[in-house]
Amino acid sequence: MPDFGDLMIGDSRIFALAVLSVDIRGFTKLSLELQRDIPRLARMQALYLSEMSAVIRDMGGVTEKYTGDGVLGLFGTESDTTGNTDASRAVQAALWINLVLKRSLNPVLRELGLPEIGCGQGVDYGPVYIEKVGLRGENQFSLAGPTVSLAAKMQGVSPAGGITIGRDVYNRLPSDWQKYATRPPQAWSYPYEAFGFTAAWSE
Repeated sequence: MPDFGDLMIGDSRIFALAVLSVDIRGFTKLSLELQRDIPRLARMQALYLSEMSAVIRDMGGVTEKYTGDGVLGLFGTESDTTGNTDASRAVQAALWINLVLKRSLNPVLRELGLPEIGCGQGVDYGPVYIEKVGLRGENQFSLAGPTVSLAAKMQGVSPAGGITIGRDVYNRLPSDWQKYATRPPQAWSYPYEAFGFTAAWSE
């Protein structure tokens, strides 16, 4: 698990991380449908963010950013020595998220009369530049580097329930996992190899 606790405001460090980007599909439409009932929308978001953070934590990662309906999970350390494990954990977290949505969160949302949700996910691995910013007592972290951007772009082209992984994740997965890598979503157009990942946990 990456540890940013010793960073002072203005300090920065490069970490070797697997980055998991998660986002609700069609969230803007859901928000518009519930615009006259903001408390219900907030309840749905709270349940979703809580479940996503729990999965990321249980797989050894940290949840670094919430951006509306988006979640960013980080797995790794300052060293690349655990890269294979970190990439595998990030992908496992993505698989668990799909299962949690299907078997746990969406049934609860149905019971509460709230819309069910589906998420697109992207996972990449590489160097991430992290800087501590903000005022005393209001500290935040700024994340930079292609790994963060690519994970977000892969998430953006993934359909609900879809997982897209980058080449640097694929290369670190066990060989028996690599067989689940397929062609990326058709919308993927960046000069970096990506794959759809079609595995799923048995129910």
